[in-house]
Amino acid sequence: DGSDPTTSSTNQAETPLVINSAVTVKALAVRSGYADSLIASASYTQLILSIGMNYQGGKIAYIDGTGQHGFVVAPSQGSSIWGCQGIAVGASGIGIGTGGQNTDNILAGCATSGAARIAREYTGGGYTDWNLPSKDELNLIYTNRIALGVNTSYEVYSSSEISADFAWGQFMVNGGQYVYAKSALINIMPIRYY
Repeated sequence: DGSDPTTSSTNQAETPLVINSAVTVKALAVRSGYADSLIASASYTQLILSIGMNYQGGKIAYIDGTGQHGFVVAPSQGSSIWGCQGIAVGASGIGIGTGGQNTDNILAGCATSGAARIAREYTGGGYTDWNLPSKDELNLIYTNRIALGVNTSYEVYSSSEISADFAWGQFMVNGGQYVYAKSALINIMPIRYY
């Protein structure tokens, strides 16, 4: 009819829209006296992550406050020495997110690293960025052991070094975090961040 177009939007839902699966969102241009015209179409998918869920090569052991980042854990990859007995490599991080840097420090500072090398060489799910978990990351694995299906009958190394001769590990039977000699034969559970 020659009049200027107006802009408006209408939410057809009576309650807020919660997206937890694939949803197609369409925008329509409507001009009085003409048929609806589709001018844009988009698809948006949001995956709801949960502890214990299979994801990116492992099972989700931790989800940060955004709900979109965290780390997954792989099944035990057998046992090994931590390595580097008598050598301090600067793998001192204990917090969430420090396992990767610890693993890098171990591999850079010591040719005899066993546990870190096994974790880094793991290729579960086709991923090549696996790490030995830090002390706190390992504790989260213990905390979520039931959802993760973790075998609770063994000890597991962390990447957190205490000194030239000792590193942190965790006993999955009771959750105790103990000091282990780097020469001890302990299990390895690689993690990767997403």
